[in-house]
Amino acid sequence: MKSIEELKPLVENRVMELMIDAEQRYNRDEIRYPKILYNLKGRCGGQFRYGGLLDVWELRINMEALAKYTEHYVKETVGHEVAHLVAKVVYGAKHHDYLWKSVMRDYNLKPTRCHSYELTPARRSEKFAYKCACSEYKVGKQRHNRIQAGARYTCSKCSCKLVSLSETAKPDDATFTRPSFMTASTL
Repeated sequence: MKSIEELKPLVENRVMELMIDAEQRYNRDEIRYPKILYNLKGRCGGQFRYGGLLDVWELRINMEALAKYTEHYVKETVGHEVAHLVAKVVYGAKHHDYLWKSVMRDYNLKPTRCHSYELTPARRSEKFAYKCACSEYKVGKQRHNRIQAGARYTCSKCSCKLVSLSETAKPDDATFTRPSFMTASTL
């Protein structure tokens, strides 16, 4: 595997190539070159950011994706992000609209939104087991904390309150305890 210092010039050369092509193709000499950052983590392949108070123009590169899928990443993903920049400057386009797709086609790239890279998530999302009268659910940490703080979430199918399995399943307790979603009127 190549080192970070060997991979960076591949990205920078590709950006330069695409920017020169855009300046000639669209008759523009004011296209501003972006700052290239190698700090993107998680499942996001790349990112183009612009605007804000500091008038930022940045391409963010995912080093894991670049290292694992170098050839495809440099051609497709870097091209995808530069196409966002060019579409913004030339057409005022945002996101993955038809103008961005047009720039992608001009670069002979498939105008696809998502990649298929196997990447490590930036965060491990802890899941918590809950149940209602009809199903079991896994909820994320934020919803779990809200429930623990007193928020009430109900099942969309049976309308019963979601109850933590850790609260209802007590292996040391041999006696039956009524789950909190059961009231005297439901028995």
